[in-house]
Amino acid sequence: MAGLCWMAVTLGLMLSVGNSSAAVTRPNLKQLTTIVKDLLDMYRPSYQVKEGERIHPMFSLAVSIRYDKKNKKYDISQVIKDDPPVKVRNSMESCKVYKGQRVVAATLLKWPNVLYQCPGEAVDRRLVKTTCATNDKTWDDLNKVCPGGVTATGADHAEYRVLQNFDTLQNRNKNDFMLFYVLASPCDAKCTNNDHKSNILKDIKQIQQWKNYAFVFSDVFQPRNVDTKRNGDTKRNALQRLGTSIGLENIFRCKGKRCSSCSNVDTEKVTPFCYTDNNQPGPSPNLPSASNIPPQRGRSDSPSRSGQGERDKKNNKINKSAGVPTGVGRNSGGVVGQGGSGGKTPKKGKGK
Repeated sequence: MAGLCWMAVTLGLMLSVGNSSAAVTRPNLKQLTTIVKDLLDMYRPSYQVKEGERIHPMFSLAVSIRYDKKNKKYDISQVIKDDPPVKVRNSMESCKVYKGQRVVAATLLKWPNVLYQCPGEAVDRRLVKTTCATNDKTWDDLNKVCPGGVTATGADHAEYRVLQNFDTLQNRNKNDFMLFYVLASPCDAKCTNNDHKSNILKDIKQIQQWKNYAFVFSDVFQPRNVDTKRNGDTKRNALQRLGTSIGLENIFRCKGKRCSSCSNVDTEKVTPFCYTDNNQPGPSPNLPSASNIPPQRGRSDSPSRSGQGERDKKNNKINKSAGVPTGVGRNSGGVVGQGGSGGKTPKKGKGK
């Protein structure tokens, strides 16, 4: 009799543990939509290029979101507490990689974007070549000394920069939800190209160390110099290769008030909504449910809190012969893509 009682107790404990483990699941599509929207409201960076005009650079976030066992939901309030939005945005807008307790974040690093975004930061010689013999330390100084003589030779994409600093989050609780977000879907020529030294196909697998994870983007990458007929194939194949690394079922597009899985459960191919803006998302299987996540608000863009005002004043004094930023969305517009190596800056007097 005692043996039967012990077996019953043991079985009860096993079922209890199983139910507890099953409760910690990835958010469903509705909840994922809320999480992404709230993070964008608070953490999306921007900078001023001229009076009255702000642009949103390409950026990426890796966020480890705690699961609240008591309320049975993922709670981003701890993210906000550990990594204040103003602090994160200021770091990104200064062209730095933010490395915090729950967040790693970065923008695209590329000439001539840096002249507007972070003119006072140190020159990264990997990204440019010049026709002038100069050892200037900041982007602004380089532009003044060598107007029209600076050519972009490369670009560090936002998601690549985040993944190169991902070890900051390695010690997080693996019961958290790992959300890897990038503003636009990864490009085919670099990010998802196995032959490119800066591709993300290997490093992105780091997110699989978490029990629950998702790769999310909002805008569809628009490759340059690709004919219309091949355009759809190019974008679809890029996502297919990314899916080979982390599973297509773990990739989502969240645009506005809607999130959609990039995996078509019937064909096991990429959902059209994830590589074209001509299709509305169809039915997607909801993921295991967690409790609804309350919206988080409170972003402040006031110069007194973010320090943005002083940077805007500096940007208005930039020598415009350097050209305009690329791979960005103006005001609240969308993002075309991160681009490649860029091009030569216009000669003095021929800028806008």
